[in-house]
Amino acid sequence: MNNPLIELKFHFREMVKGNPKLRGVEADRLTATAVAANGVKRYFEGYYGKRFTDKLEEGRKLRESNPKAYVDALARREHLTSDLRSISKELRIVETLTTSDLTYAIGATREIEQRDPQPTFATDLYQIVRLKTRDDLTPITTGGGVNLIDRFLAVRPEGTPHKRTGWIGSNETYTMANWELGYELTWEALLQNRLNEWLDAMFELGQAAARTRAWVILEAIRLGATRLVLPDAAFGPNIGNLTAAEAWLGDQTIRGHHYSRGMTDVFVPFNWRATAEVAFKTQNVAFTGGASDTLTARSTANPVYGLATVHPETIITEAPIDTTMFPGHTNKDWIVADRNTVPVEMSRLAGFEAGPRILTKLSDIVELDTIGSFADHIIEVKVSDVVGAVVRDKSGVLLVAGQ
Repeated sequence: MNNPLIELKFHFREMVKGNPKLRGVEADRLTATAVAANGVKRYFEGYYGKRFTDKLEEGRKLRESNPKAYVDALARREHLTSDLRSISKELRIVETLTTSDLTYAIGATREIEQRDPQPTFATDLYQIVRLKTRDDLTPITTGGGVNLIDRFLAVRPEGTPHKRTGWIGSNETYTMANWELGYELTWEALLQNRLNEWLDAMFELGQAAARTRAWVILEAIRLGATRLVLPDAAFGPNIGNLTAAEAWLGDQTIRGHHYSRGMTDVFVPFNWRATAEVAFKTQNVAFTGGASDTLTARSTANPVYGLATVHPETIITEAPIDTTMFPGHTNKDWIVADRNTVPVEMSRLAGFEAGPRILTKLSDIVELDTIGSFADHIIEVKVSDVVGAVVRDKSGVLLVAGQ
């Protein structure tokens, strides 16, 4: 069986040998860097999906058509690829020798991801999230933590002073947490030709990182939203339960103030998708009854027809639930929201706006002909994220119990 590591090793040794500009460069270290770069590439494919692969192709076309613009783009986005600093020297050489556009794609993807998060792990929860960036880990006061004593302007009669009002702060705070996961590629794994397994694991690590951000949003909703338990909870988001949820959103009292919100979005686990879609897309409801019933005129209009968009959410089913913190909660709960209120706030530490950082470390000495490394591994990888979330507007989101 061919071992791709062996082929890669001899490829770099020949290239270093034949290039006077690479005198003194360790070919084995370039080999290890190329393996690490492939792992990083698979991680970003796992986290960003097609958005990232599109930027790889964009980088190739720009490099071939306009080398100066390509270099300028790398320099302009250097701050977005600072987590590659530990291998940047060797990576620049590897990218030149292999015409890889990894650094370009990472910077370009993160640049747009800062404004429009679209990780490959599918979630629409970002549609009800306001994103903030913080420079430190001090507790954060929510943007929705203040209520005016008077919620409306007052008429000022001619010749009288304006009415003085004030506000009440709810003092709700939250903190960001450091989420990390990592593993190593060992020399033994390379000898056993398990490189492809490690690359697949790197892809899954990207998926796990994207899944974690969705989980943080869901946890904030479980912690901060009102949880509505309906008599017919076992039927899920059917017409009756959606009507009840809409009525709840439309008439609320929070801290002494009345709020009226409208249901624009419903986030459901996949087992409730068909129920919710039918409820919103059925224009008229048929009633059945016995022939002996009293003849009465009744409306057949569906009260929730076309009211909201249904979002099937894998994370609701897959996310673990701490039953001590959330007694009674299940993976069949569903979420109703008024998107216009942007009810959830998520903060990222500066540097993590476009997603987690991936930290890659090579062994100090790499010798692929002998013992592989003076450490227990050749490549160490760690993914780190610093984020936190909270419900900033309790009136705009409702967690409905499922069974």
